Formats: sequence, C-alpha cells, structure tokens
Amino acid sequence: MANHTFVELDLESARPLADLAGIRQDLQDAQRFARRLKQTFQPGSYDSDLVDALSTAMLIRYARAFSPGVRARLDQSHLDRLSAEHKASHEKFIDWRSKHVSHSVNSFEHNQPVARFVSETVQSEGIQYISVNTERIVAPSAHDIAEFLSLTEAMLAILEQDYENEHAQLLKIVRAMPLADVLKGPKTPKRAGSQPIKQSRTQ
Repeated sequence: MANHTFVELDLESARPLADLAGIRQDLQDAQRFARRLKQTFQPGSYDSDLVDALSTAMLIRYARAFSPGVRARLDQSHLDRLSAEHKASHEKFIDWRSKHVSHSVNSFEHNQPVARFVSETVQSEGIQYISVNTERIVAPSAHDIAEFLSLTEAMLAILEQDYENEHAQLLKIVRAMPLADVLKGPKTPKRAGSQPIKQSRTQ
C-alpha cells in the first residue's frame, strides 16, 4: 500500500495559495451560515437567538475576506469581476456589517428613553418611571439571504479561478526545485492557536 504523506512548503511563492485557501474558507463558512439561517425561517423553526448569531456570523465571516490582516485579502480587482447587481449586494452587506454589526452607526438600532405614566392619573400622580424602548434589526430578510447566497456563489467562482491558477503555478515552481530541497520541509504541521491571541502570525 502506498504511503501518501507531505512536507510543508515554507516558500514565499506558496503564500498566495495559502491566503486564497483561507479566504475561500471564510466565504464558504459565510455561505453555510446563510443557508442555516434560511432554514430557521421555516415554520416552527424560528429561534431569535440563533437567528441573531447566524446573521452576525454570516456578515462578519464574509467581510473578513476583504479585511486587512496578515494574509492577503480580496480587493477591487476581484469586485470588478462581479456583475453590477452583485457589486451593489457586496456594498450593502459590507455596510450592514460595518455600520450595524461591528459598529453602532446606522438606523438599524434605535434606543429611545421614554417617560411612562398612567393617562388617567398623570395630572395628579405625575410620571411613574423612566425606561428605554429598544429596537434593532437582528437578521436579514429571506430576500436578503437569497441575495447573499447569490453573491457568495459568484465570489467563490471568481476565487476558484485564482486558486486554480496559483495552484498550477506553485506546482510548477516546486517541481522545478531540487527534490532534496523540497523534502527538507517540515513534516509536522503547524497548529492553529499555538501562539498567544494578541500575537500576529508570520503568514
């Protein structure tokens, strides 16, 4: 029986492929959360806490693919390959994440202090107490979810083209290297979470 194994490629030329793999995972996760969110809209399935959590996760994970960090990110060159409709959807969902989920900016949240009283006795008894009426949009509509799924499908198709190109290019580079040099690579994989949470990774 063949013993299939691997060595890690700690090459600068391997970084683009690694970055694209991470970005693809974020988009696939966002898409999966959106599909799970869609299921919660079925009769008898609605759970407001789960809807809120999935909505937040879906938008955060999608925006992560475009956010600065150690790895590369999707940029305008990728957005330029989208249709006009998908570009508009992208801007909407990025704004939803940035102006509502990550930061309280837009009108999707409203907190209004009110003075409460009894109508029949307000003149004699005055204001009873103060409270705050709170309202916020916690989830996209079914239409929004369908729009989001269409957007992520288009974005993943674009990303897949880049991934396949990088894969072919890296394979060509590695096959051109001396085999002994390739086989010197580490055989024990690095583990996620092996450094303190505040420490930046090198790639």
